[in-house]
Amino acid sequence: MQVDRSRFLALTAALATGCAPGEPAKQPTELDASAAGDPLVVHVAPPADTYSPSLEPRSGEPQTPPETPAYAPERTSALAATCRGLKPGPGPVCESFEDTKLECEGFEQALETRVAEKAVECLAQKSGKAQICDFSAATNCFASALRYGGSEPTAASRCGPIVTQCAQWSQPPQLSMSSCRSAIGAVKPERREALIACMAESCTLDGCYYAIRP
Repeated sequence: MQVDRSRFLALTAALATGCAPGEPAKQPTELDASAAGDPLVVHVAPPADTYSPSLEPRSGEPQTPPETPAYAPERTSALAATCRGLKPGPGPVCESFEDTKLECEGFEQALETRVAEKAVECLAQKSGKAQICDFSAATNCFASALRYGGSEPTAASRCGPIVTQCAQWSQPPQLSMSSCRSAIGAVKPERREALIACMAESCTLDGCYYAIRP
């Protein structure tokens, strides 16, 4: 039998490498290397971008306004600044001074502007003096400033019965028609009913500040 030497050699080489005749030699892989005892190298792909277009606000959608700070600095008016700048009187004791400062700041909220200015001016003239320590310093200034109140259309009809009634209770009368009418025009509209009720009950003006103060 005649043997083709070239084909015999090709067949022998194929059997030695585990490949069929004509197939390329098998290349070693990472798994083969792992099986042979070499460490297995695993390549991890980087994470995909987490950006999502749905998280972006769409055009035309209302935007949520930023939160307002829980605390906002209080605006200080010129009258309030004057009240806070009052000085206590001389001496070791001026017990009502802090209360007087608070009552001073209340003028602006209870009285019409011109009247509030006059009441604060009255207290400012007492600043640093013994009079500022008087317990009735603020109410006295309140009563003296009421005469600067403007005209109020219903004041005459409201004051008539009050003045007549008070004339029977106290002599000399402490409440006159003119002082009652000025007082009604001096306070802010939302506080007038409280003032009228106080005048009808007490027949005075100075103590009525506590009925209308904020």
